[in-house]
Amino acid sequence: MKNEEENKLTIIIPTYNRANFLDQSLSVIVDQISSLDSVTVLVVDGNSTDNTQEICNKYSKISSSFKSILLEEKGGVDKDIDIGVKNSTSEYCWLFCDDDSMIDGAVSNIYHKLLDEEPDLMIINSSVCSFDLSQTLKVKSIEIDSDIVIDHEVDMQDQIFELCGTYLGFTGALLFRRDRWCNVDTSKFYGNRFADMCTIAQFKGSDSKVVVLKHPYVLIRLGNAEWSDISFKIWYEYYPNIISNDCNLSDKVKNTLTPNSVYWLIKFLLWHKSMGSYTFKYYQIYFKNSILSRKYIALFISIIPRYLPWAMFYLLALSKKDPLPLYVLGEGRLSKNKWKSSD
Repeated sequence: MKNEEENKLTIIIPTYNRANFLDQSLSVIVDQISSLDSVTVLVVDGNSTDNTQEICNKYSKISSSFKSILLEEKGGVDKDIDIGVKNSTSEYCWLFCDDDSMIDGAVSNIYHKLLDEEPDLMIINSSVCSFDLSQTLKVKSIEIDSDIVIDHEVDMQDQIFELCGTYLGFTGALLFRRDRWCNVDTSKFYGNRFADMCTIAQFKGSDSKVVVLKHPYVLIRLGNAEWSDISFKIWYEYYPNIISNDCNLSDKVKNTLTPNSVYWLIKFLLWHKSMGSYTFKYYQIYFKNSILSRKYIALFISIIPRYLPWAMFYLLALSKKDPLPLYVLGEGRLSKNKWKSSD
């Protein structure tokens, strides 16, 4: 039995009603940590109604390094992650998605980099894959050729957000010192879907060492998100508001991350129209009272047939032979996740 006081790293996995995927993820992770005495796994089950607890019981019998928490109610991913971090006993926590996987040797390599660098925040690179993980659609989410170290620099937040952009909103990218997380009032971010990103955005650059890894250790399973149907709302309302109000960034970086020119708006609306996530309903909510130019652009795009912008983006992706948008516009467009978020 492991001594909890010697636990260096906990891999925290929030989950809800995705038992089959969780089983696949845990089979890889639990096998990788079997030779590492200072690494554990903690699953936080947000009161699933499927057989998630059977999966948790299975791995608790297989490994003394595995633990789980069954919550009394579904509180949302932001709250569940926070509960997991605060119930861990390790020096470091690595957040991980319940349906993703990792390459062979990922935990060992990351663990030893952790020992070598002793960072306050580590950003772990990933590959974007097809739904069954059989095809790599994008080799690196962060396209860098060497590890990047930002060591106690005042503008650390600007640097990592400029480098990583929206990737910082991906849960599986973040590994951090637990005490840094616990020093932040995390509860105010519950429900915004980016609470983990908001929390690390409170880490002070002058007090922090950050390491961004070049090698893609995580395998992201595309086409399985529960929020696909509301992706327009997330990226048009939630994300810009969070960047503006909850992240310690310069105005320059905020403007880079949340552009709002007419050209950007046209492309953004056309893309979400092609994906089926921008509708006349959203025109009424967000653009009906806008200035005339934006109002009529938004209205026109909301009522055109979806296949028109879809065909434009698909032909563009074909001309570039880019597998990621080809997949997203094809079989990856509709999420295979059984339950969907409406808010």
